[in-house]
Amino acid sequence: MGRPIKKGIDYFPTDVDIFQDRKIKRLLRSNNGKGFTIYIYLLSCIYREKGYYYEWDKHSAFDISDDLNIAEETVTDVVNNCCEIGLFNQRLYKNESVLSSKSVQQRWKKVVEDAKRKNTFIMEEMDLTMEETTGLGEETNKLVEETTGLGEESAQSKEEDSKEEDSKEEDSKEEDSNSPFSSAENKVPTWEDFWTHAESKGYHQDYARHLYDSRLSEGWKRSNGNPIEDWRAYLNMNHKYQRTFLQKLKQENNEAETREAKANKKSTPSILDRVKLD
Repeated sequence: MGRPIKKGIDYFPTDVDIFQDRKIKRLLRSNNGKGFTIYIYLLSCIYREKGYYYEWDKHSAFDISDDLNIAEETVTDVVNNCCEIGLFNQRLYKNESVLSSKSVQQRWKKVVEDAKRKNTFIMEEMDLTMEETTGLGEETNKLVEETTGLGEESAQSKEEDSKEEDSKEEDSKEEDSNSPFSSAENKVPTWEDFWTHAESKGYHQDYARHLYDSRLSEGWKRSNGNPIEDWRAYLNMNHKYQRTFLQKLKQENNEAETREAKANKKSTPSILDRVKLD
């Protein structure tokens, strides 16, 4: 078996004017120094473990409370406050039980790309880097994130999308009930079986490989921590994200080629330099 794919990073940058940021000021006013301590602790957990998100479950508040010697209720209150003021994305917290933000994802992506890691993609259901911020200013390089202006309308839209996805997954299960690959037990498939089914559904191999590797690295679970009970239905449901993935992949490849071309240009001596050398 190959070596596990490392997703975390060993460090993350902090701006010297972080305490001038309005969101940090709000956090300090509401939860004083304990709130900031918990926030920095959570950022460390995010970057160290998964790289760009932290799974929040029923034990998380206790674990943090135990490490920091801070009341469990205080930890929960700080996390809720961080989501309300925009330090973490509230939609992901409520719907996916994860802590993340656009700035966290952008910072992680830059670090792993600079380190020339192969797996630099963010799971589609969590990807905030493609979203546009609305009404709250531009994204900065601080340890904060401009919220995406989610209100009642967007929450309702999310609920409708969730119901639609559940319906599609049920349809997918029915569609694949007569598949030659169906079995009573839905164990982790081999890449060959996974790709055979994905190809029959019109998947590009790069996107299918990304889905397979990312789910495998997470213990064959969804982003919310739930196990993938029917991987064929999961494949059918996620096809809609393929176009965005391939567009991002093309853009990243173009940027990498541009950087490489610039580096080669700098390393190539000019005519004047050659004359000097001669």
